[in-house]
Amino acid sequence: MNFKFLALKISAVNVLIAINVLVFALMYFSGGGFFIPLSSDMIKWGANFNALTTDGECWRLVTCMFIHGGAIHLFVNMLALKSVGTFVEINYGWFVFICFYFLCGIAASVCSIVFNVFVLSVGASGAIFGMFGIYISVVLINYIKGHLEISILLQALLFLSINFIIGFSVSFIDNAAHLGGLVCGLLIGFAYFFAPLLHRAKMLLISLSIALVLLSALFFYPSYTTNYYKVFSGFFSNEREANRILFNTEHGLDNTILLAQLKQASALWQNNLQMVETMQYSGINLQHDLDVLKQYALYKQKIITLYSQSVEQECYLYLDSIEFVNSDIAGLPELEYKLDFFADTISQNEPGKKSLTEILIYYNSEWEIIKNKNGASFFRVGAVDSLGMFTDRIYDFHIDSIKQMKGQYSKGMKDGVFFYFHRNGYYETAGMYNNDVPVGKWQHFYANKQLKMEERYDMGNHTVENFWDESGLQTIKNGNGIFYEKHDAITFKETGYYKNGLKDSIWKGFLPDGELTYTEWYKAGQLIKGEKINATKIINYTNLYIGPQPIMGDDAYQAYLAENLKYPPAAIKNKIAGKVLVQVTIDTTGAVTYCEPVNKIGYGCDEEALRLIKQGSAFLPATMRGERIKSQTTIVVEFKR
Repeated sequence: MNFKFLALKISAVNVLIAINVLVFALMYFSGGGFFIPLSSDMIKWGANFNALTTDGECWRLVTCMFIHGGAIHLFVNMLALKSVGTFVEINYGWFVFICFYFLCGIAASVCSIVFNVFVLSVGASGAIFGMFGIYISVVLINYIKGHLEISILLQALLFLSINFIIGFSVSFIDNAAHLGGLVCGLLIGFAYFFAPLLHRAKMLLISLSIALVLLSALFFYPSYTTNYYKVFSGFFSNEREANRILFNTEHGLDNTILLAQLKQASALWQNNLQMVETMQYSGINLQHDLDVLKQYALYKQKIITLYSQSVEQECYLYLDSIEFVNSDIAGLPELEYKLDFFADTISQNEPGKKSLTEILIYYNSEWEIIKNKNGASFFRVGAVDSLGMFTDRIYDFHIDSIKQMKGQYSKGMKDGVFFYFHRNGYYETAGMYNNDVPVGKWQHFYANKQLKMEERYDMGNHTVENFWDESGLQTIKNGNGIFYEKHDAITFKETGYYKNGLKDSIWKGFLPDGELTYTEWYKAGQLIKGEKINATKIINYTNLYIGPQPIMGDDAYQAYLAENLKYPPAAIKNKIAGKVLVQVTIDTTGAVTYCEPVNKIGYGCDEEALRLIKQGSAFLPATMRGERIKSQTTIVVEFKR
């Protein structure tokens, strides 16, 4: 093999290009971005950043020369390196070229640190600008000696001018590094012209000496950037840890564990406050960012305090106040120096949310979906998932845009804290659902803000704990006492007695004109019997409410749905399966008067579900106190592949 010929082909420029491309490939295949790598990835691979480089990581001055901010950045730099680097290598030899290249690169890195504040610097451009400096020095010397036309000099100056114009027009380009590399290249080019016969060993010694001089400048670099970066990194590291603690739901509904978690999170935010308040700095003005961080930490502490009060007092109104604090957080000024480079890494590791679609739905007075605003009494604003099920925060409004409810849904079911409002905007009811089932303490309020009643749902059991009238007089305490509700200031609507949180003894209901409409006898929460009084007769009953039922019976109705379902061809072709939940309204005769999917899976399945229900069995209407009433229910039609 002709090794001499091979050596001629493998130039130092080509080796540098190969190393740059290799590093980029390794970054990419290890998870880095192709066009825009994450800041965290560039930091890990050796980017130049003053707070780290001056804190014992001087190697970043060199490694940053082989890190690039995307494929385009790499391509442009390697094209320039091939052009101007080849010129320098041919004129000075590969050894001198390598010395010049790294000297200019280190000079560019040092200038980036000295003249920038909290800038993440990557790329070979500083060293390449140094090569252009050497190139210009050669052109100028040859022009002075009369060996070169002025057009070649103008071409070189035009190229640099364009690059600097672009650099000063685009915020993320490191002009300090470019200028540092260029000036270093010019000085080296002119110095080498006056000492052309230096031995390579002397050249290496001079290069090392210059590099040491450049590195020594870092020892005099102020430490406030390092200190602030440590505070900043610690601040957001604490925030991520606090969030991890708070979002840990392994405790279930155990409030003791939850309060302990809140205490841990509070300690982390207190630590953040101390770090910010004791931060000392000189040089650039960091007061703006420190003030923002301090206010941010105070807001987070307030959120934890509200959360703790909510848990301790079992009052969800504190949670609703958190929404207003979050609005205050959103209104904080932007940080001038946002340095949490690893935040994007954290967010990537979190499970992605399913794509949601924003919706606007109109309802009539009976909460049946209608097509437009005409005839609507309410409207809903929120989001549905790919199956058309309500997901995330949902808001209900009266048609005149007065808020009626807000709550959290998951997969079409109420799953979280819900707030209901009087028309004057004050709270009416606050409580929590778990998979559509009310749980824990629920509170009810009068329109004048006075607390009305506290009740509890626990494993299917429902008890009333406390009751106050509109003036604040408590008539039920710890589940025992008299309950009464009024139509107005004079006329009673319902009266009765609670014992151990359950209805007991005789309960009576009255019409707005004061006439008795029903009498009921209870024992430990169980209805023994009831008498409904209307104009013509007395109706006896033993069940307060009986929901609508298919005349053929539940089992036969489910068999009907399964046996008569016609799987739509489009659904079969696209392998669609799932459940269609259909909201149905049944009038007092048992007829289905309204039928609409709560969620939609498409491909003809929703239409097939409606067909089955409309053509299916008639219903026994629901009854309330022995009388037939109009009611709503949900029917599930399942499509199985």
